[in-house]
Amino acid sequence: MKDIVRIQSITLGYSDSEDRVWVRLILQDDTEARLWLTRRLMLRLAEGLVDMLMQATIKKTNTMSPELELPMARAKLAAEFTDAQSTLTSTPAPPPPESKASIATGICHSVDISSSETYWSLTWRSSGTPNYLLDLDRDAVIRLVSGMVRQADTAGWDFPQSVKLI
Repeated sequence: MKDIVRIQSITLGYSDSEDRVWVRLILQDDTEARLWLTRRLMLRLAEGLVDMLMQATIKKTNTMSPELELPMARAKLAAEFTDAQSTLTSTPAPPPPESKASIATGICHSVDISSSETYWSLTWRSSGTPNYLLDLDRDAVIRLVSGMVRQADTAGWDFPQSVKLI
């Protein structure tokens, strides 16, 4: 079984020469790792996170009318995404900087998502590197999905409106 290394922070950027999104992970021991995400994996990850956020929002929306739950949850989540988009920088992310710390690089082939009522855990998996664990609260998940949508827009990838939520 592979080691699991905890992630301290994450940055996303698009590489037009690779037509992939790079993910720069700053690890808890202050080293870094870089992973590449394909369009397909980014879309599946964003869809999974949005679906989990929507389910959590529906649980928190205590309406007397079940037919109003989905529209109310969608509106609440859309407002949170709009707020998160405003916190993102409008300039494109620069290429990942060179680092003197050890760097592991790989193509991410899957991301496992688990959640509780308040936290989400994402385990990033790739060949040739350890597995990387990122624990996030709801606001951080929304910022991550917003960043993913921003990078997909930069790449010209056509993500469905159900993922964009704005």
